[in-house]
Amino acid sequence: MFVLASSLRSAQADNDSLKDKVAELEQLTQKLQSDNEELNLQVEELSVTKSGFQGEVTACMLDSIRQIEDVHENLLAQYNMTSGEGERIDSINEMFNSSTQSLRDITVSMNSMGSKMGHMAEGILGLSDTADSINAFVTTITSISDQTNLLALNAAIEAARAGDAGRGFSVVADEVRTLATETNKSASEVAELVTNIISSTRNATGSVDEIKSNNEQLSTGIVSLDENYQQITTQCQEMMNSITGSSLTTFIQTIKLDIVRWKGKVYEGVQQPGTVTAESLVDHTASRFGQWYSQDGQSKYGRDSTFVSLAKPNEDLHKEGKEALRAMSLGNEDQCLNHLKKMESASQNLMRLLDQLQG
Repeated sequence: MFVLASSLRSAQADNDSLKDKVAELEQLTQKLQSDNEELNLQVEELSVTKSGFQGEVTACMLDSIRQIEDVHENLLAQYNMTSGEGERIDSINEMFNSSTQSLRDITVSMNSMGSKMGHMAEGILGLSDTADSINAFVTTITSISDQTNLLALNAAIEAARAGDAGRGFSVVADEVRTLATETNKSASEVAELVTNIISSTRNATGSVDEIKSNNEQLSTGIVSLDENYQQITTQCQEMMNSITGSSLTTFIQTIKLDIVRWKGKVYEGVQQPGTVTAESLVDHTASRFGQWYSQDGQSKYGRDSTFVSLAKPNEDLHKEGKEALRAMSLGNEDQCLNHLKKMESASQNLMRLLDQLQG
């Protein structure tokens, strides 16, 4: 009996001790729950704070990318202006080429005319020589006529001395004198005409020589002008090449900014789902680069291997960017990140090839 009572008191004491321990455990549990709730609140606050920070950073990054728009527009305006200047210089160059050809045609015509003038001068000189020969012949005729006249006069004198016997001879002598006088008169007239011809041919020769000299001077001036035109044309061509190179450089930089802007839209859609969709972005054919590649670029650089190589990375860039947005819209972050990495790889390859094309 005493043993049972003692055991009961011992069991009660142990029970009281256990109750105290349970109470302590309950208090500890409540404290742990309270601490856990407080920790969860702190974690949530930290998470919200971190998310807010990332959001602010993302917003700043997107604003920074949007600021590229101004640079892009200015660069594009510069490209358009440079292209316009190139077209104007090309037009001037064509005008100079046309003028140069006209000057060459004039030079050829003037050289031909100079040659004809030379032949004409030679012909006139030949005519003058012929006139001199005629004049010498007329002088000879005049001399013979004078001698004949003198002989006829002497014959008439002798016939007069002979009386009736020389009367017939006297008549013949008078006729000879008359004929000699007429011959002398005609010879004098011919000599005067020949003298006039000689004078005219000499004047004509002088005029032809003067025209020929002026023609040669003019031809020399035109040749000099043609050389100046050639220099101007060469300088215009060099300027055109410089502007073409500058225009290509400006255009390529514009394309690079287009790529950065396009990727910025992709990242905006990834960071802020729903703001940008894959369907709202242009594809590789509708972009500025895509249109240039299939039109002007094809006509200018279609045979360039570097130019041909641009097509693949440009297509991959746009495809992977759009796929990243589609993956993000489905909540698949791993696929989205994979497509973004492929997009950046294609972007780096495209920009490297653009630099090679620029030279």
